[in-house]
Amino acid sequence: MEYSFKHALTQEVAYGSVLLERRRSLHKRVAAAIEAVYQEQIDQHVSELAHHYRHSGDVERAVHCLKRAAEQVAQRSAVVEAQARLDEAIELLRTLPPSQTRDRTELALQTSLTALLTTRSVGAPEREPSLMRAYELSQRVGNEQETIGILWQLCQLHIQQLRLREALQLAQRSLTLAQVMQDPVQQIGSWHNMGEAYFWTGDLEQSRPFLERAFLLYERVSPEDLIRSFGSDLWLATAFFLLVTDLIISESEKTIEWERQIVRRAAASTHPYSKALGLLFVQHSAVLRGGDHDLIHVGLNSIRQLCDEYEFPELRGWVEQFDAYVRFGQGDAEGALRAMIEAIERLDKVGSLIRRSWRFAALAQIQHRLGNYEAAEAAVAMALENIERTGERWCEPEVYRIAAEITLQESRRDPADSAGQYLLKALEIARVQGARWWELRAATSLARHMASQGRRHDAYTMLADIYSRFTVVFDSADLKAAKALLERLRT
Repeated sequence: MEYSFKHALTQEVAYGSVLLERRRSLHKRVAAAIEAVYQEQIDQHVSELAHHYRHSGDVERAVHCLKRAAEQVAQRSAVVEAQARLDEAIELLRTLPPSQTRDRTELALQTSLTALLTTRSVGAPEREPSLMRAYELSQRVGNEQETIGILWQLCQLHIQQLRLREALQLAQRSLTLAQVMQDPVQQIGSWHNMGEAYFWTGDLEQSRPFLERAFLLYERVSPEDLIRSFGSDLWLATAFFLLVTDLIISESEKTIEWERQIVRRAAASTHPYSKALGLLFVQHSAVLRGGDHDLIHVGLNSIRQLCDEYEFPELRGWVEQFDAYVRFGQGDAEGALRAMIEAIERLDKVGSLIRRSWRFAALAQIQHRLGNYEAAEAAVAMALENIERTGERWCEPEVYRIAAEITLQESRRDPADSAGQYLLKALEIARVQGARWWELRAATSLARHMASQGRRHDAYTMLADIYSRFTVVFDSADLKAAKALLERLRT
């Protein structure tokens, strides 16, 4: 049984007629009654408790309840509602006089808020002020464990915003602290960040050992601990970067097994964000290795539904960029163009700039297919400029290869052979990176170009040498294309 007002205005007038001290006393009594009546189901009533404790003047208890309420709705990935609870708690806490206790409480709130906002976008600009405040508080209260966690989040923010040099500095700082503390969770995060930051710079040789060190520690940590510390199951991200590294350096036999492991772990996760992220990693891998377009399309549709249901705007943007690749491969250049433009707009809006060079290079291919030659040249120029300005070099050989392909297909003459220069540059960078996958793609394009100039023997010799290094049979479009070209050049 409960009593309620028939009209909200009547309730408002009645409430306003109660003296302030009497009102506070009533709120305090209601809160006590709720705790007494619902002892066994108290978690279902924390939002009500927060309301009554706030209006009773008991700020500390109100903040505690708001934090618990935020954690509850966050488990359902109700990001907007959880953020509102945390923002309210932080504002309420600021009404208290400064103290160590208040700083510790705010640190916990700011840390929860920054982790929560990763579901919107890891690189979301609104995360940075909260992270910097959390870092300041962790230094003030002397909590090194919290400091390492905040440095991890700051590093991820910088990676997504393509501030890669700063990201490496932050990763190194957190790794130094983590090794002293001997906390496996914090060590995992620090090793991972070092590996991921080096990956995006194109330094695969430096990246892989850090990722492998992180992976060895995962047996000691549960997925729940990882989600609690990092906002998602970090195992999925580490596995993905090891997968892509194996693909690019052409240890292809490991790639499919990595994909299977990621799918199993993501599908079993009860955490919606981790599930969507893990499944999206697998589609990204399929895109890079030239997987079946229809299968990728089906996979992306299921992830799109998750993103729409739980409001993951960054992941939704990634879905659109991979959907553009699928549409392009299926011959729907107009649909691919719409999807890629939407992806770029979505991801720029939420500060998710990683893969930007790859997106602009893909956009250039789509524009060129549609006959928009000036737009294609502008897009590939933006991709190259982004590489030089940010240092995002993981796909640099592929961007130069695409630049060459666009130049090669132009009807106007190219007396300086800029296409050939682009391809030689792609080969050189791929060899320095140890990126045999990119090297094979660039070599195939260069062999075609050389053959068109009447240098069939040189083209065959160059491509055959690179193709022969792929000792494992792997069903991919790139290897098939290289093999077919070799057979034509041999005749």
